[in-house]
Amino acid sequence: PFAWYRNEDGMLVESGADVGFAQSGSFRGVVATDHNGDGVLDPMVTSIADVTRFYLSDGCTENSWFEVSAPSGSRVELTVGDDLRVAWTSNESGWSSSGPSVAHFGLGLASEVSGLKVSTPDGEIYSAEGALRARRRVWVE
Repeated sequence: PFAWYRNEDGMLVESGADVGFAQSGSFRGVVATDHNGDGVLDPMVTSIADVTRFYLSDGCTENSWFEVSAPSGSRVELTVGDDLRVAWTSNESGWSSSGPSVAHFGLGLASEVSGLKVSTPDGEIYSAEGALRARRRVWVE
C-alpha cells in the first residue's frame, strides 16, 4: 500500500484516506519535488503494473519554506534564527527514481532565513549573510 502520514502531537497518524492516498498496488518509485512552486512537495509515484500517479498540491500550507538548487552532492547549511539546518542535495529520491538536485527546508512560521552556506562537491563555497526572505528557491551553479 501507498501510505501517507501526518504529525499529530509528535505521533505519526495514517491519513491517506483523508487526502486521497488510500491506494494499494505494486509501487516502485517516488519523486517528491515542488512542481508548482507553492512550497509543498508534490509526489509522483510509479507503479509496476498501473499508471504513474501524480499528486499536485493546491497551496495547502501557511508555513514557510526555502529551497536551494545546487549541484548534486552539495552540503547546504541554512540558519533560521539560532537554528542551523543541514541537508545534502541529490538527484536520487528513491529506488529507481531521480529528480532535481534540490534541498527543501520547511521553516514553519519563520518568514526569513538569516544565513545560507553551500559547499559544492568541487570545493566551491557560496554564502549569504543577512535576511533572505522565505518561500522561494535560490540557485547555485
